[in-house]
Amino acid sequence: MKVRERARKEEWKAVRVFTDRETPREAFWHQYDTLRRELPYVKNVHVLSFFGMGGMGKTRLLEKLEEELKEKLEDPGFVRYDFKGKTERREVLRALKTMLYKKYKFLFPVYELADYTYSKKIGEDRKAPEVQELSKQNPGLDLTFDLLAELTRELVPGIGVAKKIWDYADKGQAALRNKLKPYQLEMDRMDAMTPDELYDFLPVLFAEELSRNLEQRQGPLVIFLDTYECLVNELGGEGEPLQNDLWLRGEDGLIQNTAGVLWVIGGREMLKWKLLDKDWDDVLETHLLEELSYSDCNWFLEKAGISDETLRQELCRKSKGSPEYLDLCLKQYEHMKNSGEEITADDFEETPEKLVARLEHYMKPEQKDLVSLLACLGRWNDSLLVEAAERALLQFSFSTYESIKGLSFVTETGAGEYAVTRLAESVFGKKCPQILKERAAAFGLEKFLPVLESAGPLEPRYEEALRYAFRFTLLLHEARPEGLQQAYTETLQKPLRKLWEAGRFLQAEELLRQLEDWTAVKPEAVLQGVLKTNRSCVLRGKGEFAAALHSASVALECLEGCIPEKHPAMLDARDAYSAALYENEQYERALEWTRETANLRCVVNGETAEETLRTRSNLSACLYSLGRQALQKNHQLEAAPYFDEALKENERVLQILLQEKGSKDPETLRVQGNRVNMLLAAGHTLWEAKKLAEETYLLRKDVLGENHPETVSSMATLANVYMEERNMEAAITLYRRAYMDRVEILGKEHLLTLDSLGRMASALAMVGRMDSALAGWRKVYETYRERLGDRAENTLGAAYRYANLLYESNRAAEAEALLPPVIEKWEKTKGKNHPWVLYAMHLLSRCIAKQEGREEEVLQLRKESLQRHLKTHSPFAESSLNLQKAVCEVLVSLGRGEEAAAELEQLLQSCRAFGEADPAAEGEILWALAEQYEELGRMEEAIARGKELVQYGRTHLPEKHSLTWFAVDRVTEWLHKAGRIEEAQALEEEQYAVLHKLAEHIPVREGDDPFAE
Repeated sequence: MKVRERARKEEWKAVRVFTDRETPREAFWHQYDTLRRELPYVKNVHVLSFFGMGGMGKTRLLEKLEEELKEKLEDPGFVRYDFKGKTERREVLRALKTMLYKKYKFLFPVYELADYTYSKKIGEDRKAPEVQELSKQNPGLDLTFDLLAELTRELVPGIGVAKKIWDYADKGQAALRNKLKPYQLEMDRMDAMTPDELYDFLPVLFAEELSRNLEQRQGPLVIFLDTYECLVNELGGEGEPLQNDLWLRGEDGLIQNTAGVLWVIGGREMLKWKLLDKDWDDVLETHLLEELSYSDCNWFLEKAGISDETLRQELCRKSKGSPEYLDLCLKQYEHMKNSGEEITADDFEETPEKLVARLEHYMKPEQKDLVSLLACLGRWNDSLLVEAAERALLQFSFSTYESIKGLSFVTETGAGEYAVTRLAESVFGKKCPQILKERAAAFGLEKFLPVLESAGPLEPRYEEALRYAFRFTLLLHEARPEGLQQAYTETLQKPLRKLWEAGRFLQAEELLRQLEDWTAVKPEAVLQGVLKTNRSCVLRGKGEFAAALHSASVALECLEGCIPEKHPAMLDARDAYSAALYENEQYERALEWTRETANLRCVVNGETAEETLRTRSNLSACLYSLGRQALQKNHQLEAAPYFDEALKENERVLQILLQEKGSKDPETLRVQGNRVNMLLAAGHTLWEAKKLAEETYLLRKDVLGENHPETVSSMATLANVYMEERNMEAAITLYRRAYMDRVEILGKEHLLTLDSLGRMASALAMVGRMDSALAGWRKVYETYRERLGDRAENTLGAAYRYANLLYESNRAAEAEALLPPVIEKWEKTKGKNHPWVLYAMHLLSRCIAKQEGREEEVLQLRKESLQRHLKTHSPFAESSLNLQKAVCEVLVSLGRGEEAAAELEQLLQSCRAFGEADPAAEGEILWALAEQYEELGRMEEAIARGKELVQYGRTHLPEKHSLTWFAVDRVTEWLHKAGRIEEAQALEEEQYAVLHKLAEHIPVREGDDPFAE
């Protein structure tokens, strides 16, 4: 006879029991009824989240809701998945698929095929028996999977499984082809995808098929997801924990692509979806599970064995509905009962804090020390606790540890990790002997600080080590707060900087908040200033530039008067302030602050110190941006000195870094990456910029990793270079990768993410893919408008570019509606004569010109644009001439062609009288006149002006100038039409003689002037 196995008796705890939670149940049924009313045309996503620390009965709540579904409905639709099992997306989707098939016979043939295809692409061994088992759930694909078992022998990873089946069907398998026909599109998409793309697409396929299945049901489906913290484990999760659920919540995730489902999620922590994506603000409904009702408390205590009704009533009153308090009461009750004491309500303290402290009365010294150590750790696993106990405690017993695990304030957080509740941590932390705190802190810092040296900031162990380092530093300085500022700046600040520079902004903010909360209780001006400086850097990284500037200003206020001007903390604050000014496009003030700080750093740190070089690199960036700003105003002469100084400053810093740190140091690569854009702006050769951009990208990829924010920045810069050399497909590919990586690292609303999307959209427009380009710029514009407001510069710039694409796509009316607010706001912020204001006015005129009967409006707009333009530009500048020709074009459409020709003749005379005019200007006017006379039918004058241009071009312009060549072509054409064949042939022979001399093809005329038609 075998020894019988007895189930372990589970301890009766209030935090594990649920009775009647009225508010959460009401919320559930309200959402359910709302969804039911929307059927069958569901347009909204419905998500409920119940959360609470300490085990507030979330699982039991979900169970209770399931029971009510069964009681109230004849045919309720629901399934429940617990993430305590598996969290990998394919495992989760397979589990849901299996449950849905068993309960409701839902079929997922395309998803099955996609899952199988993915397996083959990555080389997984999916054997025929497994496929046969899967096909039982999808009778429509029996033949498909039979065939797959045979074809598998011929396939290698990466070869199209779906295509193989389709080819086979083409060879006469009519039955198979008929079964597969509805899925042809999906099968083609699968084979075109890389393994990563197909893996990301699996949730969408599952959602599409789930939605199809739900069309056959009468009511909603409820999907309960329990123990959500196992999927998004911020402390112990691998990779980027907050992104672990993107396949569920994201745009290409399961939830947003499924209609007719109420998602109910239970977990310990509040979902951070709203912080990561504002679209969830009006969708995700969250409920914190806190107080139990009186009936809850009374029922629990009675079930726990407290028969005295008066005692129960008093304990219910004192508990205020706290499950944790009830557990503490029950623990004390058991201790008193076992020791034979008389028990009254007065024996139980009024507050949980006092009740926790009262429990010490029943603890042995070794138990008290161990609980105090757990309070110091906060969270732990068995191996960490054993290491800490060996260093911090005089004696340690595994049996004592196991008994402590059973206490009500110790909770299992999943994956072998434990935590004490915040209440117990607070109470036992205060009572923890100072020597024990110092030993625990010394152990923690000795264990985790080396990890920060050896691990990269994107590794999960790095973030875990930094969390513990912060915790133990605070613990160590609890009794000696005066040393915390030095400990932070010397030990924690640099690793924290690495974290936020790697794009982990939310995690960095959370750690900063711990210290900020500490300084709020124990104010220390210098530390507060340092923390505000760091917060400014984090906010800047997140793209919250106005908030970053405010935080840097507060930092300077905190430090001013407390430390000297040359103190390192003050210099860091100055750097943060000038960087925030820069990001808010206050380039002149940023340059002023950065120059002063660079000079101070040279004195304090030395010219070759890392801090000095970083500041001087920022100085070159300010100069570069001022140069670009001048270019935007068409002030080329003003821009050149800025670019020259920026390049010299950059070169100086780069050479020191190469000598001191080498070519693979991250700071060297940052400065080298900045140099690429400067080379392009300063007019250096494209080859030089491309070579440097490719080198920087490859080095960053090797040193920092492919997904590091700075690697992605180098990828985006390289895409810019490819755009300059018109290598469009390469540029689009890199822009797309940069956009997708930035969505994952920074979030889809970050300014750098939107910049990548906008650049990709512009590149797509240049190759004629207008639908994709429009979708991209529309998304950029709408996101800027929602996040930054209608008046923000980014919003206005995106509106202008989106309007331009709408016009190019023959959607002039939509473009016209966007432009007046842009012009009005730019006039206030940039000035009425600013080039971008005039570009927008000219685009508006082109939109209006598409509509008949509005020519006078167009004429007035173009004349106004020309007049404003001439206040800052020569009338003979190319942009001025283009605007003049645009005015003439409208005059012709109004039947005032003679007036247009007269204006051009007057302009020609002025140009000839103006001795220093650009030689090309007179040629442009002659060309405009010739075309104008052709339009009027005055061909003799057109030919005369055309010939005049040919002669002028040969004597005043370069031999291969495009104006001369185009003039020859048009004049010979006009001569042929006029029957003057000999003149035409003579003109052609003269020009071909020049062509033979040059041995070059006729150049194609190009131009990027926004005023050019």
